[in-house]
Parts: sequence; C-alpha cells; structure tokens
Amino acid sequence: MRLITHRSHLDALPASDLKIHIQSRFDQLTEDTDVPPNIVLVEANDDIPGPDYAFVGSRGLLSDLFEEHRPGHPDFVRPYEWASHLPELRLYETLLLVNNEDGYWILISEAIVGLHPDLKWVLTDESQGGLSYPQPL
Repeated sequence: MRLITHRSHLDALPASDLKIHIQSRFDQLTEDTDVPPNIVLVEANDDIPGPDYAFVGSRGLLSDLFEEHRPGHPDFVRPYEWASHLPELRLYETLLLVNNEDGYWILISEAIVGLHPDLKWVLTDESQGGLSYPQPL
C-alpha cells in the first residue's frame, strides 16, 4: 500500500499515465480544501483483507459497512460512497468516507481486482450500487 498525502509522495512515483491521474486528482482535492488528501494506491503484494486496510473495516477492502457480513452475502453493504472503473488506466477508483468528512481515494489496478473475485463483486455488483461514472477531474 502506498499512501499519498503530500507532493513529495507524488514525486516518488514513476512517470506514467497513472502518476498524471494521481497528480490531477491530488491537485483537484487540494483546491477544494486546505486538508491534504489521502490517496491510497493498492499494490500487487498487499494483503487486501489485512491489517494495513483496517481503516476501511475489520476485513480491510472487503469490509461490510456494518461489520456483519462477508462479500456475496445478501445483506452485505459496501462501505464505499461509490466505485468507478477507468478502463484507459486499467484502474478502479473508489471513495471511502470516515465520519462523513475524512475521505480516502482508493486506487486499485484491474490486475489486483482480477485476482480477487470478492473484491470485484464489492466494487461492481449491482446489489452494491454497481459502478458509478468516473468522478471528473
């Protein structure tokens, strides 16, 4: 997991279309508030239900809003405000709000989502709100 909260974190990213997207999102979020944004880049070797993602819930990125059910259960409710897919970047982007004000933009590559069918279900299933249109930059 890579947490991006300051410009120096952006500078450490390798040049790519993903970096350009993250920089644009970072700039957009810093224009809206004086609080630095929290952008989380999920990396290939991350333990997605593990303790690094406990800020989402007890099962990490697979957490239920009410901490009661596992992905796929009919009463499961994803904790994310929305999830979108950016095919040109091969990326899923989602927003987690904590206490209705502290936000985490979570970026997950298609490759990682493809390795975790339960995560794909959480992000894309119509019972969970399906995919939203990408948030404009």
